[in-house]
Amino acid sequence: MTRYIEKVCEEVVENYRNPAKRGGERGMAGNYAVRKKNIYYDTDGIRENQVESVMICDDCAGVLKIETLSSVNPLSLGIEVPVGACDRCTSEGYRILEQGRSKNKYSYIKFVNRRDREYLDY
Repeated sequence: MTRYIEKVCEEVVENYRNPAKRGGERGMAGNYAVRKKNIYYDTDGIRENQVESVMICDDCAGVLKIETLSSVNPLSLGIEVPVGACDRCTSEGYRILEQGRSKNKYSYIKFVNRRDREYLDY
């Protein structure tokens, strides 16, 4: 068992120091990777449905968009521009914000621009 743990630790360190090349497994730059999540918070009896979308980018972590709806909160939008974001992803974050505001379908919008330290609520 100890040897197995050592091997896993070595692989984790190797993957950290030499991450897989971006592209093939992540998809094409400019496209979105989408994940749907259904969460149940049993201590409060709350159900939440989330759709997470991350723009794939070769230059930074990519802009994150989260649409969430729960049994206690109406449809809301979260947008995060990461620290070290490229200009393209920063612009995309603002585009998503303006699109979300113009549609009037979200009760709450939270915009977090970690690159420029800008935090907006609508």
